[in-house]
Amino acid sequence: MRNGRWTPEDDAVLLLEAGEGILYGRVRPVVGDRLHLVREPENRHDANAVEVWWRNEYKLGHVPRYLARIVAPELDAGKALRAYVWNGGDGGAWSVDMLLVGPAVAKLHGQWLEREAHNAEYTLRMVARRRRRESTGLVHATVVDREQAERRRDRLAQAVSVFSRLPFEPDLPAVGEEASAEVLADRIGMSASTVHAVAKRLGIGRRVDRRGWYAWALPYVMTAELREALLDRCRKPRAIGRQMVGISGDRYAA
Repeated sequence: MRNGRWTPEDDAVLLLEAGEGILYGRVRPVVGDRLHLVREPENRHDANAVEVWWRNEYKLGHVPRYLARIVAPELDAGKALRAYVWNGGDGGAWSVDMLLVGPAVAKLHGQWLEREAHNAEYTLRMVARRRRRESTGLVHATVVDREQAERRRDRLAQAVSVFSRLPFEPDLPAVGEEASAEVLADRIGMSASTVHAVAKRLGIGRRVDRRGWYAWALPYVMTAELREALLDRCRKPRAIGRQMVGISGDRYAA
């Protein structure tokens, strides 16, 4: 470093992961151990292959292909490159972290610095944006809007619950006419399962039409007992829970 600035002559530092090698037994390099990088231009899989050796005895594997493509030309040009163990792994499936130092990775170090500067600048922009929102009250306004929406929802649920307690006379089919459970449910403001439950208590079974793999319920034939039971349900007060009230923008639906 000169005058606080990076120069191409300075050593570059880069963290990378070595490729997998074939080892026997549990061999664990220690953090700080020197590693040796050996070019392998005759490698039939990759002409840029760079081997990673520990203690000149154990071949740990190869530098990853994407990184070897950058490092190999620098090594062939005679630029210095040193490697040290950053993380020795667990001694089993090998994936050793290395620290590379030297002019051969100066360009990579510059790219790393550029990326880190970009990330730092983005973080600063986000912090400044959040502070502006807080200073102008936008965050507070959002909280207020949410609280007001919750209060509107509560008032609406209360109003719907009150109105639901009032008895009413639905327009039901005449005795002898047919109507599906969905139609009856819409007339009495309840669910189709409620209609089925009322009919079942009266001993009226569900008729099912089966065709191949499909089956669906047939309409009910309105009887005097079924009609009276449904009318009786409408005469009793009902409480509608808050979860049954939906709000979308300024439009309300229960």
